Amino acid sequence: MLRIFHAFLFGSVLAAALAGGTAPAEAEFIQTGPSVFQASEDLRAKVVGTSVGVFVLYAAEPIPLQQFSPDSIKLEGSYSAFITYDAKRNMYSDVVVQSLIYPVRGSFALKVGELSVKVDNNASPYLTVVVGSETKNPSIVPFSSTTPFGVYTGAGAVGILEANQAFSHIKDISPYIVTVDGALNLKGNRVSGHVGLAIPQGQNDCLISGALFIEHHVLEKIKAVKDAAKQREQLQAAVAAAKRSRPFSDIIILSVDSEQHKVIAFDPRDSSVLAIKPVGSGNSDRQICEVEKIRL
Repeated sequence: MLRIFHAFLFGSVLAAALAGGTAPAEAEFIQTGPSVFQASEDLRAKVVGTSVGVFVLYAAEPIPLQQFSPDSIKLEGSYSAFITYDAKRNMYSDVVVQSLIYPVRGSFALKVGELSVKVDNNASPYLTVVVGSETKNPSIVPFSSTTPFGVYTGAGAVGILEANQAFSHIKDISPYIVTVDGALNLKGNRVSGHVGLAIPQGQNDCLISGALFIEHHVLEKIKAVKDAAKQREQLQAAVAAAKRSRPFSDIIILSVDSEQHKVIAFDPRDSSVLAIKPVGSGNSDRQICEVEKIRL
């Protein structure tokens, strides 16, 4: 596993990423270097993002926050997995567990020691790692393909951001378990083939090409106008502005809840998390969608 991990990381790339970092008082994931995260209380938990995948480690022994390299990993008693990303196919392609490589077909959940890893292989590949999932104050690191976008703490944030939202309505789906001897188990049986399940992304009218996005506070002001003619006039102006600017054209889709008709997305412009839902057409020939920033 370490030999494969080294090859993917091209040696010095990871070494540069792992420099520095200080620990805050709270017990949560903290960033100790570019694309490197560690749990501040459970020092065995480490997550490293690279250009070709995400490495997840639950070590046998605590790792000092400022001292870590692949050479220092002790395999005996540790749990680790490297989820590779294929940029050409825009998908997570393999799960590497020590010397074993498992091809990925679809989305899946993975248990790496005390870490919960969930992967969505849709049009926008998305991966999350959660520490403390069984506690009242879990912490999550989300990745869009191989790019992390912050750390969020609290059950509410995890509930919104965690991948595999499509699985929540399907019974009898279990996570793959990384074993301490370097393999994958599923429901107590050793996995010998591929991992994952091809679950299609939920449907939402806001994902249709040409949908118009209008911010929540703008629509609220329009709703507050009592004069119907003025209300229509302001709505038409907001639609025209949305057609011109398209400020949310580069958002990253995180999850789609078909039952609640809601899309959760990430806006890389200001690192905000958005809730998006269809609100009608307003006499326009295109779907109008309300965009609201979520406080996590």
